[in-house]
This record gives sequence, structure tokens and C-alpha cells, in this order.
Amino acid sequence: MKKFDLSKYKENQPYFYFFDVFIKELGLSKETFLIKIGVAPSSYRKCRKGELNIGNDIVAMIARNLSLKVPSPEFIDEFEKFINKVYFDIYYKNYKTYAEDLVYVDELLKENNLLFPIIKLLKIFMIAASNEDVDKIRTTNNELYEEIIKYETFLNYGVFELFEVVYLVFTDAISRDHWIKNYDNGMSYYVLSTRSYFAERYIESLFYGEKCKSILFNDGNINRLFYLNNILMSSLISVENFEECYNVAAKQLLALKSLDSLQESQYMRCRKFKIVSLLGKREYKKIVEDYWDDESMTLTEVICILISLYQIKQNDKKYTKYEEYYKDLDVESLSSEYSQPIKMIDELLKNKNKAKKIIPELRKYGIMKNLEKILQNIVIS
Repeated sequence: MKKFDLSKYKENQPYFYFFDVFIKELGLSKETFLIKIGVAPSSYRKCRKGELNIGNDIVAMIARNLSLKVPSPEFIDEFEKFINKVYFDIYYKNYKTYAEDLVYVDELLKENNLLFPIIKLLKIFMIAASNEDVDKIRTTNNELYEEIIKYETFLNYGVFELFEVVYLVFTDAISRDHWIKNYDNGMSYYVLSTRSYFAERYIESLFYGEKCKSILFNDGNINRLFYLNNILMSSLISVENFEECYNVAAKQLLALKSLDSLQESQYMRCRKFKIVSLLGKREYKKIVEDYWDDESMTLTEVICILISLYQIKQNDKKYTKYEEYYKDLDVESLSSEYSQPIKMIDELLKNKNKAKKIIPELRKYGIMKNLEKILQNIVIS
């Protein structure tokens, strides 16, 4: 797993790149400002290149005149431990101290420390790792992101990989260089796989996902691997590789069952991918055999069973389990969010000529991301 080394920020050179941006953001002429506080612009430039040994004095003088605090070596050591601790927790999806860590970050920002671009970078990384909608996160925090990217050169001295992850999350258009780059951290590939999936570039999502998977496996990062597999299984369904999706789902279900504490939401999500992949493979009888007596069914699973029962009935007119199952659902007693799609599926199966009308209407119920292509194939055949 990536670890960040902030030792370079104990030296003076990085801070000249910080001042380049900060002074400009204040709307000041850098040369005029330097001369006013008694710093020769030529000395400033030489210190930035490491050609003079008076850099510490100049950094302290500029910081004092800008009401900023120069971080002590002890503070940098402690902050290095903290940033690595936060990254470790988020990478391994451990959110036990997330709230208090975020409060601490906000407290650090009140100190007007010269490291504030790094502190803000950590904050936006933490925000990006929250459970909120990604588009909402980008919109709400775009101003903070735009501020951070101005300090890219300053951030290159010890936290570039963290900056890169944030860039991959927040930028509207990832540059070609970042798409083709070889990364040594799982988070970058995780973001690329996820963004490719939501952009409906499923082959790319699978490509980056496989690269990410090998790193996560080597790091023993099982929790994030479960989440990555959800993206991969959804991509596999989208490219109609149902056999591989089934294999991934079956293995992950076994892994989840082996854990000391079962992750219920992950288990149900993975089970959904398994039944959908079986439907894509048209293994209708296996779906009925495996799920008929299960009482804890999601809407997607219920619909997969209905489709399977109806398809079996097409080859055996005496087969009555479709009617039995539909009756037992007691659709009228269900909420409209649950009953309406079931009714629409029933109507579609009995009158496939209505596919062009019904399938678009089904999209609003959130069950069609993985089912639509399969349902279309079944209706057309």
C-alpha cells in the first residue's frame, strides 16, 4: 500500500512553489511584494532552485508577512503519520474514526499552516471517499478542488499520488496521459475502473479493474476487493459475459460466507449478480431450483424468477408454477415501487409486442441497469 513521505517539506525549497501560487491568488505582484518586505527577487529565485542557503530565513520572513505559520519538523512528522493513517483506513474501507478525523482536519486548517494545500487535499480525498453520490460530491466540492490543483507543483514533493487520485475523481475529462499511465497504487485503478463503468466504457472498466484487483489482492485488501467486484460483475453483464460474471459472483459469495461477520449488503448484492448472470445464461430451471423457497428476495431476484418461470412454461404448457408464484406475491398488497415493475414484467412477458413501450418505463425503477439487455434478448428471441 502506498505510504506518503513528507520529509521534503522540512526543507525550504517546496515553499517557494507554494508562495508562487499564494501571492498570485492574493492579487499581488510577487516582485513588488518581495521588495516591500525586504527580499530580493533574485535571491527568491535562487532559493527556489536550491542555489542559496538562506532559504529558511526567506521562507520565515515571507510567511510572517502573509500571516502564515511555518510547520515545525515535529508537526510534519505527526502529520505524516496522520495522513498515512487516514489513507490506510479509507483504502481498506475502515470508517470507524472517519468523522473525528474529518473534524481534526478542519481544526488543522484553522492554523493557517503553510501545509494547508496538503491538508485540504486530504480533506477532499476524505470527502470523495464518503458514501454520497459522486456527481453531488464533484459539484459541491468543485471550488475546493479548483483551489487545490493550483498547488500541483508544491504537492509533488510528497503527496503526488494522493493528488493524482483526487484528480482522477474530480476532473471532468481525464487526460490521455492519465488513462494510459501505469500506477503502483490500487486507488488510482479503482477510480479509473469505476469512472469507466459509469461512462459505459465497460471493456475499459474491466481492464482497469483487473489491474486494480491484483494490487488489492497483494495488499490483502478484501473489503475494497468486494466493492471492485461489484463494478466488474456489472460490467461483465453489460458486455454479456454472463459465464464470467457467474464465476466471480459464486467465488465472492463463498468468500463472504467464510468471514466471521457476514456483510449482509454485500452478500445480497453479490447474490443479485449471480441470479442475473444465470438469467443471462438462460438457466431458468437452476434459478427456480435455487431461489423458489427463498423468502428474503430483492425486487431484481423476484423478477428473475418470474421471467424464468414464464420461459419454462413456454416449453411446457401444463407448467403452472408461474401463476402460483405470481399469486403468492400478492402484488396488490405491495408498495407501488415494488408492485408496478412486477405488473409491467407480467404484461411484457404475456405480450412481447409491448417491449418498446414497457422496457423504457421500467428504467425508472432502478432494476434495469443489469436486466435490460437480458430482457430485450429474451423478448426478441
